Amino acid sequence: MPDWIYRIGGTGTTLSQDDQDNNILCIYDALNRYGWTKVAIAGACGCFQQESSYNPGIYETSHGGTLNNLPYFPGGMGLAQWTDYPAYTAQYPNPLPWSAEKENKNWYDGDFQCWLLTQADNAEYTSMDYGQGPRWGWQTSNSYPSISFNDYIHFNGTVDDAVKYWFYCLEWHAAGIPDWVNYDERVRQGKHALEVMGGYTPSADAKKLITILAKKRGERSGRIRRTILL
Repeated sequence: MPDWIYRIGGTGTTLSQDDQDNNILCIYDALNRYGWTKVAIAGACGCFQQESSYNPGIYETSHGGTLNNLPYFPGGMGLAQWTDYPAYTAQYPNPLPWSAEKENKNWYDGDFQCWLLTQADNAEYTSMDYGQGPRWGWQTSNSYPSISFNDYIHFNGTVDDAVKYWFYCLEWHAAGIPDWVNYDERVRQGKHALEVMGGYTPSADAKKLITILAKKRGERSGRIRRTILL
């Protein structure tokens, strides 16, 4: 089973391709334990890559946020870039560190973040005890492509559709695609994630597979490690 590679840092604290592939397998290990299909995981991964480059320790700094007042943080954090609501105000806690405190976990723990995603339709976590409706989570609508969360985690259709459902139901919650979203790249990254998972048995040693993938890209495989920048 691979170890998570994470770098705690602001916007631009990304990971190498080898490290990203390693973390795809960590995500696969984690979500497979909860019964998610490969296609469902790939759809989420396509969006994670664009949001965080698979770095569970990244946080958004474009809105002036720091880690000095957690769980309050204005902006996105972690794999899925959980964002405070109303967005970028720090009026209420950010869902990721809030949930981490609730569960006595580190917010940058990749396994914890994957577990939190399994709570995307659980009001105890999405509404954050405020009684004002969900702050984040899986939301369906007739105005954009939607399926239930339970149907999504068991989805066996195309990666294209999985990315579509994840983007609209978990991330955007509105019709249309904003100009700043490279949607085609999300689909491409989802298909890459499915390829990475395709030759791997969950909880097995990942280093050999990542080396093979790197050679297929004509690259030199990096050393698998966990990196923390404080």
